Amino acid sequence: MSTATPIPAAMRRRAAVVIVIGFGVIVAVSVALAVVGWLQDARPDDPEPVTVGEPFRIGDFEFVVTGAHIVDDADGVYLPRDDDGETDPDVRALIASVEVTNVGDAPWLGVTATSAVHAPDDAGIVGDANDDTDGAALFSADGHLVDVLNPGVTIRGTYGWAQDRGWRGDEITLRFTELRWVEHDPLTLDDRRWAATDRLSHTVTVPVEMLGGQAP
Repeated sequence: MSTATPIPAAMRRRAAVVIVIGFGVIVAVSVALAVVGWLQDARPDDPEPVTVGEPFRIGDFEFVVTGAHIVDDADGVYLPRDDDGETDPDVRALIASVEVTNVGDAPWLGVTATSAVHAPDDAGIVGDANDDTDGAALFSADGHLVDVLNPGVTIRGTYGWAQDRGWRGDEITLRFTELRWVEHDPLTLDDRRWAATDRLSHTVTVPVEMLGGQAP
């Protein structure tokens, strides 16, 4: 009967040291990347004002805001519903019409572009079912959620939010934040991607048009 050869104590100690050093390097790199990202996000905001119809680029995406509308009913796309499927009668939909183009070389999820888009301040935005008053989703002109943006493709669609029906105003200012390129993320291993930041990069002031019925 053969017996296992015991590993010398010195070799075990060296292996333990190598593991500890390797773990320490991973932690150090992760902390350094986090600090770099934090420093980038912590820079003072200096957003560029953009006019309606003017293209601007964030990451691999080119945005053009073409208008804004208020509608009573957006077919439940933007308005939160209760357990019975009913919408709040005190809420309507505020919708921004946009063109979003993937100007990069790789396909990206629609939510990657959407992470740069934020609700206007002081526009009576109310929370959705998750009490989110900021986020939005990109819908194509035919009302379908945009899952993927392929290279060179332009989506003409809308972002929208639930709005208090009592809001009165004739314009809104949409806010856009930078996307930061992540070449390597040792923590999540989610490499070569665009990551959301809190740094405001562009604002677009848009006249608001009141429309009845469905979203355009």
